[in-house]
Amino acid sequence: TTGCSLQAAKLPRAEAGVLDLSGWDLASRDSINLDGEWSFYWNHLLPPGHIGRDERLTGYYPVPGYWTDYEGLPLSSEGQATYRLRITGLKSDQLLSIKLPEIYTEYSFWVNSQLIAGNGPLANEDLHYISPDVFDFYTDTDTVELLLLIRNNDHVNAGIGQSLRLGTTRMLHRDQNFAASADLLLCFVCLSAGLFHLFVYFISSKQRELIAFGILCVAVGIRGLLSNETLLMQYIPDMPFIVGSRILTLTVPIIIIAIFIYTHALYKEDIPSLIGETLLAINIIYILTVLLVPSFVYSSLFKPFLVSVASTGLFGLFIAIKVVVLRRPAAWYYLSGIIFLVAAATNDILQFLQIVNSAYLLTAGVALFVTSQMVLLAERTAGVYRIAEKLAGDLRQKEDLAIKTETAYLGVQIKPHFLYNALNTIADCCQTNPALAEDLILSLSRYLRGTMDFANLSDTVTLGKEIELVRAYTSIESARFDNFEVFYQIEPGLLGTRIPPLTLQPLVENAIKHGIRHMPSGGRVDIVIRKMGDCIRICVTDNGSGIPGPIQANMLHPQAENGIGLYNVHTRLIRTFGQGLTIDSKVGAGTRICFDIPLAEEF
Repeated sequence: TTGCSLQAAKLPRAEAGVLDLSGWDLASRDSINLDGEWSFYWNHLLPPGHIGRDERLTGYYPVPGYWTDYEGLPLSSEGQATYRLRITGLKSDQLLSIKLPEIYTEYSFWVNSQLIAGNGPLANEDLHYISPDVFDFYTDTDTVELLLLIRNNDHVNAGIGQSLRLGTTRMLHRDQNFAASADLLLCFVCLSAGLFHLFVYFISSKQRELIAFGILCVAVGIRGLLSNETLLMQYIPDMPFIVGSRILTLTVPIIIIAIFIYTHALYKEDIPSLIGETLLAINIIYILTVLLVPSFVYSSLFKPFLVSVASTGLFGLFIAIKVVVLRRPAAWYYLSGIIFLVAAATNDILQFLQIVNSAYLLTAGVALFVTSQMVLLAERTAGVYRIAEKLAGDLRQKEDLAIKTETAYLGVQIKPHFLYNALNTIADCCQTNPALAEDLILSLSRYLRGTMDFANLSDTVTLGKEIELVRAYTSIESARFDNFEVFYQIEPGLLGTRIPPLTLQPLVENAIKHGIRHMPSGGRVDIVIRKMGDCIRICVTDNGSGIPGPIQANMLHPQAENGIGLYNVHTRLIRTFGQGLTIDSKVGAGTRICFDIPLAEEF
C-alpha cells in the first residue's frame, strides 16, 4: 500500500447519513470533503423539523453523484429530493464555512435549521444561474445538521454532482480566492489573446487562422467565466439560469468549430474533408439545438454530443501527429497545443460523466494551447515578415532600376528638333561668327556629355558640375533665342555640394520652354542657391506666363504631355532627401520651383 492510499484511507467518510469528525481537527488540518452516504428522501422536500424516523427515507446514497446514477434506483432527472447529513465530533463554539458546488437547479441549503443559501423558488427568489460559493456559519455544539432540498426541471444533471467541502472560514475563503484568481488569470489570458488576434485580423490581415484563433480564445475565456467559480455571477448575480446555461453550452461547439477552422487554415491539405465536414455539421446542428429548444432537452443531448467532442479530439490529435510526421511548418507547436487541449477536454468529459471528481480544466488547457499557438503564429508571422522584407527589398531594387532607367531616358530625351536646330545654328555661325560657332560646339559637347553619362547615373555630382550643364544648355538656347537672360545668385562655398545628376538643368529647361520662350517681350530666369537654416535651398524662378492651377496640380505626376522631367527629378529628390519639389506659380506673374537639401545629408 502506498503512502497516498494510506492517507486517503484515513479521510473520514459519511456512513448511513452520519459523518464523524471526532478525529479531525479542522483548525489545524486541511478542509475536508463531505463525501459518503447521505440520507436521501426522494420526491420529498423536507425543511427543518419535518424529518423523522419514518418510511419517507429512500435510503443512503453517495455524494457526490447525480441521483440519476444511483445504483438500483432508476430516477428521472426531473424531480425533487432532500439530502441530509449529520456531522458529529466537531469542536463547539467555532466559526466554520462550507463550499457549495454546482447544484442543478433549484435548492435551499440549511445548517442547523438556518437557511444560508438557495436558488429559485425553494429559497423564495428567482432562478438564477449556478453560483458555487463559500457560506459561513457559527456552531455552538459539536453536531451540525445539513439539509439540502433540491428540485430540478431544467437540466439533465440532478442532485449533488460535486463534493461539498467543510473547513475553517479562513481556509475555505483562501482556497476560494486562489481558485478565483486562477480562473480570472486564465480568462484574462484567453480573452486578451482572442481580442488581439481578432483586431489583427480585422485591421490588417485576412488570414483565417487569426479569426478562428481569436474566436476560440474568446469562447474559452467566456466559458471560464461561467464554470468553476463562475466569476461572471459576481458581476451579474441575477443572470437567469437559461441564459447562463445556453452561453456555457454554446461555447463547446463554438470552440470545436473554431479549432477545426484554425487547423484547416494551417494544414488544409492534410485534413480529410469528409470527416472534417461531418464533425463540423454535427456541431452546427447542436448549436441550433441549444438556441431553439429548452435547457432540459439540449442538456439531455449533451451526453450523446460528447461522442462528437471525443471524436473531434482524436481527429485533432491524428492531424497533429500527421503534420509532425510530414514535417509541416511549426507542427510540433500544434501537436503540443492539441495534447494540452485533449487532456483538458478529457478531464472535463470525465467530470461531467461523474467518473472523476475534479475541477473543470478546459480553460487551463486552452490557455496552454493558446500559449503554444501564439508561438506558432508568431513564427508564421515572422516568416511572412521575412518574405515581405525580401519582396520589399526586391521592389526597392526594381524601383531603383526604374529610376535609373528613367534618368537615362531623361538624359537622352532630347527632342530631335533641339539637336537639329542647335546644329543648324552652329552651321550658320561658322560663316558669320566662327568664334561663336566654336563656343557653341563646346557647349553642345558639354551638354551631351552631361546628359548622356550613363555610367554615373547612380552617383552624385557637385552643384558646380550641374551649373556647367545649365550654362551649356542656356548658351545653346540663347544663340537661337535672344529674348531671355539667366542670372545666377550662388552663395559662396556651396558649389561643392553634391546632388543627384540632372536635377537642376530640367528645371531651367522647363522655365525657358514653358515660361518665357513664347512671350513677345522675353523674360529672365533666376537661379538662386543659398543656405536656409539647416538646409541648402535651390530655386529656379522665371517671370514668364505662369502655370494655370489645374496644370500646376499635375506637374509632379508622370503626365505624357509634360514629359517625365519634373516628375523624375521630384521622385529622385524624395528618394534621396525625403522631400521633393515645391511649385509656386501665378498666371501672368511667373513660376518658382524650389527644393531643399538638408545639410546633414550632404554627400
